[in-house]
Amino acid sequence: MRQRQAPRPPHGGASGAIYERAHALGAMPQDTPPFTNYQHDKWEGWTEIPAFYTVSIDLAGPLESTQSGSTPLRPEPFVLKRITFANTTDALFGLLFNSIQARCVEITWQDEFTRFFGEQPCLIAAAFGDSNGFLDLPAPVLFQGRQSLQVNLRRVFLVPDFPILSTRFDFQFQGVALLAPGVGSSGSVR
Repeated sequence: MRQRQAPRPPHGGASGAIYERAHALGAMPQDTPPFTNYQHDKWEGWTEIPAFYTVSIDLAGPLESTQSGSTPLRPEPFVLKRITFANTTDALFGLLFNSIQARCVEITWQDEFTRFFGEQPCLIAAAFGDSNGFLDLPAPVLFQGRQSLQVNLRRVFLVPDFPILSTRFDFQFQGVALLAPGVGSSGSVR
């Protein structure tokens, strides 16, 4: 039996209704690329350059200690694809304890408009894995630039007989910056 093909999306990218219909019919359109929220006519002719933003946070203290950090985005649009994480304490104890800090500290992250975990924080290890972990986003996230990315940490567990050390946490937001046609350097806006 031949599968029925969903109609081709209108010019400018796939629409949610077409993909919902295709899923309901049990088929995916064969002639359209996977949907990403920034690949459409608006960005045609723009230059993609690698972009990295790092938030570093030193967290020390007892149970329920909190600390936040942020990094400002340059004015050009930023397409986030991956977030990586590492901390200094895990380097001291190696594989013996896996990632003590990632299993004792919860995280939320946000910009001025969106709390990306909503009101439900999670352990760092749950989001990024253990030391030197990463989170590949299921679809790129487009930031318009000129806002800040913020990370909030809270210690929710203390390991018995483990010294409370000041720990540096680094979260790196990796993706591409989009430069408008005729713009030759990052941070410049037409």
